[in-house]
Amino acid sequence: MAVLTAMLYERFKAGKYPIALVSMDNCSQNGARLRESVLIMAEEWRKTGFVGEDFVEYLSLENTVALREADIYLTCKND
Repeated sequence: MAVLTAMLYERFKAGKYPIALVSMDNCSQNGARLRESVLIMAEEWRKTGFVGEDFVEYLSLENTVALREADIYLTCKND
């Protein structure tokens, strides 16, 4: 998760562009689990001062960083 969160941080620094991530894990609620893991990692980094609150907010906006099937559908539908 650290590598994925680091890549998302680079995207954030480059312009806060929207992105849709699709988890290919074969488990129930895989998108929700991916979202939760990335947000936990980002929040821990915020606590240590590695990233700011604005990065955590960026990840929390479901229309900016889509990590669940429903989010991806809505993001694509609005484009």
